[in-house]
Amino acid sequence: YELIPEAVDLVPVMNRIINEVGAITRAKNMTVALLKGEAPLADGEEVIARGESLLFYSLFSNLIKNAAEAAPRGGAVTITLAPGSASVANHNPGAVPKEIRGSFFQKYATFGKPRGIGLGTYSARLIAETLGGSSGMDTSEEAGTTVTVGLPPTG
Repeated sequence: YELIPEAVDLVPVMNRIINEVGAITRAKNMTVALLKGEAPLADGEEVIARGESLLFYSLFSNLIKNAAEAAPRGGAVTITLAPGSASVANHNPGAVPKEIRGSFFQKYATFGKPRGIGLGTYSARLIAETLGGSSGMDTSEEAGTTVTVGLPPTG
């Protein structure tokens, strides 16, 4: 695959995904927050990353949908855009099952999802690497789960 990077505003990409997972979040009485650093985004504010819009959409769609599905009823998913550090963190209060913590980003890693085949986080990792970035996950029963995607700087 030959990457043709360009400047992409991540805000409309994330808003589209949040809208698309709305059926899941409404059914579970959940909230989804999109932040820049620790503050809500101001109207019209942009967060620029270098890559391809379709790849960003595919990458974050997988991760945000997984977070919404994994979060407990009445929970919240928080998406934090940190352009200064070129990263995106996605947090939900649910913990990744112990059975797949060591293989979370591997092909066919799934547990407890009747229709899941375990390609979402695997695909997300491959896309992050294609974009020149990285992916990581921290999870515990107390803190929930944070999936972080490091992206190359825009400059």
